[in-house]
Amino acid sequence: MTQEQAIEKIKKLLSLSKNEGATEGEVINSLKLAQKLMAQFHISEQEVQNDEDEADVVNIVADQDTKSPSSNKRIMAGALAKHYRCMVYSTKYSLHILGTKADTQIFAQVLEFAYKNFVRLANIYIKKFEDRKQKTRAKNAYLLGFCQGILKALEENEAEYALVLYVPNAVVKYSETLNLQKGKSSKKFDYSSDAYEQGFKDGRNLMKNKK
Repeated sequence: MTQEQAIEKIKKLLSLSKNEGATEGEVINSLKLAQKLMAQFHISEQEVQNDEDEADVVNIVADQDTKSPSSNKRIMAGALAKHYRCMVYSTKYSLHILGTKADTQIFAQVLEFAYKNFVRLANIYIKKFEDRKQKTRAKNAYLLGFCQGILKALEENEAEYALVLYVPNAVVKYSETLNLQKGKSSKKFDYSSDAYEQGFKDGRNLMKNKK
């Protein structure tokens, strides 16, 4: 196989990974093979990026059925987005996901899955606390650990399959047209608590066991 043939093969694999009908396993396998070919033939990301432009970028609302998205969900979305080649931003009443159509659909599904399980597992964990303030502090710490646990599982998966994921340039350029401002969370987190450790364990196991 020549380098030119390898580049065309990689482009096809990357296109397959963005196919709306592709499963998460198919996406990972396509990216894994593409990355191996890139390493074998010393091909850069710039050489294989398909001609994505801003017309390929979609802006979807993640919480269309609620008046205002949960602050916890916003934090989770911000932590995970880049691992699904997406960017996120929020307004007072909505949480938005930017990316290609296929990427945003996959990330929206993963985010909903992760958030629902966070709510379920966190509520189980904080039952042992009687004081309301203790419950709030524990849930905040659990959230941070949960997100870090998910990130750890994703990073381990990417390392195992030699994946290098990046947000497409078209998505970054589109986000720049929105003149977004970075926000800051008012939540206070305890990195050293048992709640953080339990959240980390549960988040990592959740993504490790996800098929």
